[in-house]
Amino acid sequence: MTTLRLVVILCLLLPPAGVARLAAQTEYAIGRQDVIAINVWEQPALSTKYIVDLDGTFTFPMIGRVTAAGLTPQQLEAELRRRLDGRFLKNPQITVSVEQYRSQRVFVIGDVKQSGPLPLSRPMTLILLAIIAVAVSFGVAGVVNATKAHHAAEKGKTAPAGQAAPAAAP
Repeated sequence: MTTLRLVVILCLLLPPAGVARLAAQTEYAIGRQDVIAINVWEQPALSTKYIVDLDGTFTFPMIGRVTAAGLTPQQLEAELRRRLDGRFLKNPQITVSVEQYRSQRVFVIGDVKQSGPLPLSRPMTLILLAIIAVAVSFGVAGVVNATKAHHAAEKGKTAPAGQAAPAAAP
């Protein structure tokens, strides 16, 4: 029951576009507070990690403020290439990857041991989110017990003693 409530809460908290993006694991759009790694071939001074500021930008050497929020890593690569090519570098080879997904998080609330924000570490499905939230709240034993109770309920049986999902501490 706790797991079901948690899944319902997660569905209600995520906007429909966010649920679809997580479920399909389509191309990720960089967000505020994400940590991005930029590698410029043969330019170690430019190849480092950057944190996207709250305004959606970060400061890149030689070209200044660059808007990253809302762009995919490939779109950001193209923008950096466009701004560096010719002025500072000849045909720069750039790769961008997201190191930490800090801009998206869900809030675990309800009948759980520990509620609060849970950052998304990468694009993931809603089911995986629910499993992680249960693990954070109840530990691995809680995930195993919740899974056994869920399977027993699907088969129309009651879960054996000690197999039900743990309840929140009073």
